[in-house]
Amino acid sequence: MTDPTDPTVIDRDLVGLTAIGVDLYDDGPPPEPESNLAAKRAVFAHHFDPIWHTLTNDDRRWLRQKLDREDGAFDRMVADYESRTTTTERGA
Repeated sequence: MTDPTDPTVIDRDLVGLTAIGVDLYDDGPPPEPESNLAAKRAVFAHHFDPIWHTLTNDDRRWLRQKLDREDGAFDRMVADYESRTTTTERGA
């Protein structure tokens, strides 16, 4: 993220991509493995994970302030990211 008071096109794209993720993690049961929602989450993860990994804690806080809702979708999205990266780091 650059200057939060003057977002760039890249910042807006990051917010947009993260907002898509938040929408995909709306409240509800986990999707069935072969469902459309599971496929959408997999495609999202393919694009989101490399970007999220490079963000600073300040960047992540900024995104949370922009996108967090009371339903906890942002936290579910981040938890899913962390479970994917933890599994990958363990070599599973």
